Amino acid sequence: MIGFLRTLLVLMVPFLCFLISSCTERYVNSNSPTSYVPQLAPGQAQLTFFWPTGLGDDVTTLVALANNDGQLNLVGTISPGERIVQNLNPGKYTYVIGGLADQLLEASLEANKHYYVRIEAQWIDLLSGFTFVPISPQMLSSHPDLQIGLMACSIVVPNADGENWFAKEYKSLKEKLDHPSQIFVLKATDGFNVPIGGL
Repeated sequence: MIGFLRTLLVLMVPFLCFLISSCTERYVNSNSPTSYVPQLAPGQAQLTFFWPTGLGDDVTTLVALANNDGQLNLVGTISPGERIVQNLNPGKYTYVIGGLADQLLEASLEANKHYYVRIEAQWIDLLSGFTFVPISPQMLSSHPDLQIGLMACSIVVPNADGENWFAKEYKSLKEKLDHPSQIFVLKATDGFNVPIGGL
């Protein structure tokens, strides 16, 4: 019995990895690394999406921001080991993520604060989805590995391939915005006065 389970596991792992990769339509060149780190301007807030390395390192997802008219703008494409940094005016923002999960992030940002959201892969009927995980100071204090994961991530910006992918997925992302199954909340009080690890 143990031998059978071991064989099944050996066969299933490559299959599951294939599902993750194929169902997220990996766009290898959808973003470009950059050495530029946006500095927080006085009166603005900074929001960082990051994805620590782990299972499914060969996948990529999209993050989009809804504007006041209900339309979407590409924030970036992100894979494990990467992060996206945005400087924004204080206020409330709504974000959509690619993949199978119909999930949104509602963020309330205060001036001169740093905010962090981890991207996490999840399973949905054996297919790949992604979710937002807002990071609070309390969470960081109880999970110091989060800081290590963040500091290991490289900043990326979308390129032409990322923009093309976004255009292709726009209808699906808009449906998520209009009919979410779950909404995650990044509270104004989740902000950090000093950036994590100086990032």
